Amino acid sequence: MVTANAQNISVGAQYSLLTGHGANDNHSTLSGATVFGTFSIKDNMTTGAVIHAYAPKKSNYKSGDFAYKATDDVTNIAISYEISFGPKGSSVQPFMGVDMGLSTSNHKVEYYNDMNKLIKVNLKQAYVMMSPKAGVIVALTKTLGVYSQAQYNFSPGNGGTTVIHVQNAKSRTSFTTEPISKYYNIDTGIYLRIGNIRSIFNNRN
Repeated sequence: MVTANAQNISVGAQYSLLTGHGANDNHSTLSGATVFGTFSIKDNMTTGAVIHAYAPKKSNYKSGDFAYKATDDVTNIAISYEISFGPKGSSVQPFMGVDMGLSTSNHKVEYYNDMNKLIKVNLKQAYVMMSPKAGVIVALTKTLGVYSQAQYNFSPGNGGTTVIHVQNAKSRTSFTTEPISKYYNIDTGIYLRIGNIRSIFNNRN
């Protein structure tokens, strides 16, 4: 999130909700947390790093009359860039930006075959992530504030679907599933300004 003073360093954390936006079973809603650090390069521009981690969630699905379960979790690590649009010194700052980095998605599928045996299939995916975002921050004091933002996360190459062939099948022989590779997320969090580059280095000398 954007802060107002040049060379300012901020750290923070946020609560995040993710909803998959893809085909088949790529529609789970996951909750998680985020930590970040930013460095303002101009009065209205910041860059930094952010880590999103979403807790595993198991959901029930059907493909025709075939039932199965899938557990999803998502983690991404990205470089963040943001620009604010509010007046300089204003306590309310709308902003827009983009996160770019690496996202990993685990998709664990479970189903019973015709022999009533539990089959587990673990699909792992890692891909380059791009996430446009927009939000607003509200400074409560000179060092503490809150903010909220919305993002759309996607892979330029698309995550893609996987066809799982059912073991020992008499009727249904396969179904299509998809790890979470595209998703919306909404974040709400707090930030703390811990100083600026000059003061930190001056204190060390």
